[in-house]
Amino acid sequence: MRSSSWNLLRQLRLHSTQPWIVAGDFNEVMIQSEVDSSHLRPQAQMQSFRLTLSDCELHDLGYDGFPFTWCNNRKAPDTVRARLDRAIATQPWSQLYPKAVVKHLSHGSSDHLPILIVLDPNTLPSSRPLRKRFRFEAFWASIPGCEEVIKQTWPLPHTPDTLNRRIQNTRISLLKWYQDKVGPIKTRLRRLAQELDALSKLSITDATQASERHLKDEQESLWKQEELYWKQRGKAHWLRCGDRNTAFFHASATEKRTQNRIKGIKNLHGHWVTLVSDVRSTFLSYFQHLFASSLPDPIQIDRTLAVIPRTVTDSMRSVLERPYTAAEVWPAIRNMKPLSSPGPDGLPPLFYQKYWSTVGPATVRAVLHLLNHGSMESRMNHSFIVLIPKVSDPQEPAHYRPISLSNVVYKIASKMVATRIKPIMEKIISKEQAAFLSGRSITDNILMAYELNHSIKTSRRGEPRYGALKLDVSKAFDRIEWTFLEKVLRCHGFPSSTIRTIMLCVTTVTYSVMINGVPEGNIIPTRGIRQGDPLSPYLFILCSDTLSRLLHAECDRNSEIGFQLSPTTPKISHLLFADDTLIFSSATLAAMRGIDGVLSSYAAVSGQMINLEKSVLVIPSEPDAQYTHLLSEAVGVPLTETLGRYLGLPSMVGLSKKAAFRNLKDRIHSRILHWHTKFLSKAGKMVLIKSVLQAIPAYSMQCFKLPASLIAELNGLLSSFWWDDRGKPKMHLLAWDKLCRATVHGGLGFRNLAIFNKALLAKQCWRILMKPDSLLAQLLKGKYYRNTSFLCASLGRSPSFTWRSLLTARELLVSGLRWCPGDGSQINIWSSPWLPRMGFFKPIYKRPELPPTLRVSDLINPGTRDWNRSLIRHLFLPIDASSILSIPLGTGRHPDRLIWHFSKDGAYSVKSGYKRAWSTEHLRCPGPAHSSDTFSAFWKQLWRIALPPKILLFAWRLCRNILPTKALLRRRNVCRDSQCEVCDQEEENWHHAIATYPWAKLVWSNIHLPWALLSASLSDPLIWVHHCFRALTASDFRKMLIGCWAIWSKRNEVRLFARSPDVMSTVAFINTYLATSTTAFDPEPQPLPHSPTVTRRWEAPAHGTFKVNVDSGRAGNHTVCAGIIRDDRGKCVGWFSKTSFPPLDPEHGEYLAAKSGLEFARFLGLQAVTLESDCLTLVSAVNENVMHNASLFNILNDITALLATFDTYHVIFVRRQANNAAHLLGKVVSPLTGFGFDDSLLPSVVKHQLYIDSQ
Repeated sequence: MRSSSWNLLRQLRLHSTQPWIVAGDFNEVMIQSEVDSSHLRPQAQMQSFRLTLSDCELHDLGYDGFPFTWCNNRKAPDTVRARLDRAIATQPWSQLYPKAVVKHLSHGSSDHLPILIVLDPNTLPSSRPLRKRFRFEAFWASIPGCEEVIKQTWPLPHTPDTLNRRIQNTRISLLKWYQDKVGPIKTRLRRLAQELDALSKLSITDATQASERHLKDEQESLWKQEELYWKQRGKAHWLRCGDRNTAFFHASATEKRTQNRIKGIKNLHGHWVTLVSDVRSTFLSYFQHLFASSLPDPIQIDRTLAVIPRTVTDSMRSVLERPYTAAEVWPAIRNMKPLSSPGPDGLPPLFYQKYWSTVGPATVRAVLHLLNHGSMESRMNHSFIVLIPKVSDPQEPAHYRPISLSNVVYKIASKMVATRIKPIMEKIISKEQAAFLSGRSITDNILMAYELNHSIKTSRRGEPRYGALKLDVSKAFDRIEWTFLEKVLRCHGFPSSTIRTIMLCVTTVTYSVMINGVPEGNIIPTRGIRQGDPLSPYLFILCSDTLSRLLHAECDRNSEIGFQLSPTTPKISHLLFADDTLIFSSATLAAMRGIDGVLSSYAAVSGQMINLEKSVLVIPSEPDAQYTHLLSEAVGVPLTETLGRYLGLPSMVGLSKKAAFRNLKDRIHSRILHWHTKFLSKAGKMVLIKSVLQAIPAYSMQCFKLPASLIAELNGLLSSFWWDDRGKPKMHLLAWDKLCRATVHGGLGFRNLAIFNKALLAKQCWRILMKPDSLLAQLLKGKYYRNTSFLCASLGRSPSFTWRSLLTARELLVSGLRWCPGDGSQINIWSSPWLPRMGFFKPIYKRPELPPTLRVSDLINPGTRDWNRSLIRHLFLPIDASSILSIPLGTGRHPDRLIWHFSKDGAYSVKSGYKRAWSTEHLRCPGPAHSSDTFSAFWKQLWRIALPPKILLFAWRLCRNILPTKALLRRRNVCRDSQCEVCDQEEENWHHAIATYPWAKLVWSNIHLPWALLSASLSDPLIWVHHCFRALTASDFRKMLIGCWAIWSKRNEVRLFARSPDVMSTVAFINTYLATSTTAFDPEPQPLPHSPTVTRRWEAPAHGTFKVNVDSGRAGNHTVCAGIIRDDRGKCVGWFSKTSFPPLDPEHGEYLAAKSGLEFARFLGLQAVTLESDCLTLVSAVNENVMHNASLFNILNDITALLATFDTYHVIFVRRQANNAAHLLGKVVSPLTGFGFDDSLLPSVVKHQLYIDSQ
């Protein structure tokens, strides 16, 4: 019956191309979440429905109201609800009625809900206000004249120097410039189209071709501007490159505006209102009440906060009390997303990033005045509240998430404060909090929660009963009491100046609520912190840390609160991720009453409100129902069988792993079924798959190994989406696993989800290995490997699904682990992996007469802390000895450490793990010639060619021989005849279609490429294209690819539309396209690079300070490390030059030069030094304590230890010009080994440079 209906829909679609809508009872659902039942809906039935909609180019219009339209009216557990009734439409219909809404109405006598389609609900204003508020358009930055307007308007020579005044003047001038000098994009495009049309009717001459190229250049520029206009509104930040996707961005923006449009709301009395004034007053009343303080008792606050110790140390206070400087301003604005939504002044970060040289000085003054003097210009801290729906059909103000849009200038200041307090927060926040802090991960909490729940559920008879309490906090950020926040800061010991600055940022805010694009009201809050403010996350976790400390104190008083898996594991009372709270305790009344007391005290002083209805209590092993009811009443939370989902993932997975993660498939389906994805180009699709669709299961795959059958279904979905054309199923011309090969191996770089799953799980294994003191590592060790290490752990008794998942990925991690020697005491020479080479990390040959317990420390000279070269060459094969002697040793006794060999910094990354796992799989199953090393360099160069992605994708299809020629279709049994139907002379294979087809020959002969090269008959198109790549110049090869694409496109037009191709117009098109293609695929203007000035000439150090300039260079078969030390007058007080055989890696040489320079300065007895180097990685490694090169870890430790011996020191990056003396000594001059205390022995060229530097 259903199949007949689906076929009828297909037949109806064939009879009309007009806008089309179909509504009613379809008796089927699209995805599993549209059914509420204890039984799963058959996938085949849903897939058949989805294919029908795809064939008919129909998409679902969504709905307002109750999610299910049909019910079988049976009692639980036999109740079944489903969304069987819907409205579906074609894209033209949705574009014709972009505001259409489908409403699920109230029940009548039927078991179905009636649905109502409202074409234009205009009782409220549209999302476009009558007077549009100012917004700096991103495409303005690409128009000549915009920068000049800003340069002329921004300065204020004769008026009070206020930032507000500058911004206001600039806004007025930009609007006037755009209206008078530029004009709307559509108007300009229409004019260009008319001019091009008139030009096409003239005879072709050099002059008309030049005019056409000029007009098309201008048209291309306008198309890019139009795309950027809609991209700024569509908020598809994942789509950073690709062919023009203007229609997609337009559709995204339209859908976003439709979804966020408020059509009505329930007022405070529960009545549905739609009038503008009623909706406005409802929202304003709601937020005025939400942001109004409950006036907590100060004495009760002090009593509650007595559990907070003074955590901010004197050294932390000194850092916080430092005045803010201009050098901190640019990094704050540089890292903001250029096109993120602007605040009330309408200026996005792009404006400041692009024109920083003009607007920067005044912005810096305003920001520093705010932070250092506590003074803020009026309206700088005014914010818009944007209402983002939290549910599919919002009915009440509480169903919207209020996100604040603040002015960028305020966000710069807020971000600077956040950057300064962030390192301190990491040290003072309790371990149970995993949100917003580097080094902590949401996955730790997920894995711990799963392990604890698993242990509670699988506890045996006779063991104590435990329970878990999951709390839902209502409007957590918006209810934080300011008095509470300030007292928390004081209790922790933050300095008064920092507290004043933070409270100034928090308490001076005012709000307007954006209702359908119109800012309404002026709310002056007395509590709450903004969502969207860079500072807010840190302030919130600081406040919520009070709950942690209260629970710890209660746990100390009441031993029944908390859960301890074993005597060797820590007792865990709770886990926090921002406001998501999970509490564990014994299933006793005393424990529940203690927890209730803590929650009540915390809520009373902080303003937080626990939503008891949405919170749940789980006590899985308690047989006494009456007692569990008492426990539920004691804490005021309903009792349930499971916790449901915790932090978005299952808190418990049963026997059916596939059913537990079926929502992943539904989510990918939902994204694919969004009708505006059909507007994406092929390049846009590729980015969508990589950045969005394949990222959907990634969150789950970090903690769980997904079933192979589910991964196969997800791959099938993605493959179908890639090959489909605007929703219509097409032939899959290449297997998905071949598409998942890296681009350098002939694939498209899509992820193999099974390998990606393993790489993500290996990341968790790495965290457990590297952070043995973390709560997660301690918990797992106590449960699974008490007497051994993680690398040797077994499954153990009654293992959880997460533990099983982790162990499946441990093999991948072990395959890339090796020891980096420090003092060498932990590394066994023969059995430990420690040699830095690919493939095998152990010595190849072991001498049988030597003891098996030899350590690497036995190979190090104890006095000099260098390798015992003669012993090493005696014990090992030359290849092993060479690997050992290449390992840098430090002079200090640093501990040995495990590193991941396949990352330069030695830390495991998912990217490097994926590559390692893929290469291992590739070795087992070698790929075809397309992926061989012979062509890897070609593939890499191909994707870098300056052509639009659509042409590069065509070139890839040609190289992979998957152009749908008749020869290919015959091989796949699609057609019987492979004869070319255009010329009817030869078989239509790839070479005939592209090169030897008679009309194609004429095109090639007129674009002046060597015909002998193009006509070469080769069986493999990859070899043919590669041959052309090697024989042609870069410009001619680009022309060849454009020609192939143009000929193929024109050939398809001949076949499909019977159009007669014109040779000369095609040649002109190819030449014009070649001239304009270099910029055609880069639509987004990039902010001008700007950074604090880097010294370009040598400058004398401060009075009483000595400057150490160091450099290294390779000369033939050796490396020279050199340095010069000068005083504050520029006089040379010492120099050194060291030669190293064999030559070192350049970065290794720079590190050794820095170490030698500091050792020499220490030898001279200097106390205040400035070390300057032109090696940026060295400077950042020292200043930011970040390891960029794991093999140089020992030398970096030596450098850090040497710096600590000076009274004062600075390490600065300089350009080569400012480091030229050391550079000449180390590279240009012939090796000069030794040292000196003046410049008398230095070569003349170095002396001359010293003289230039001193002037």
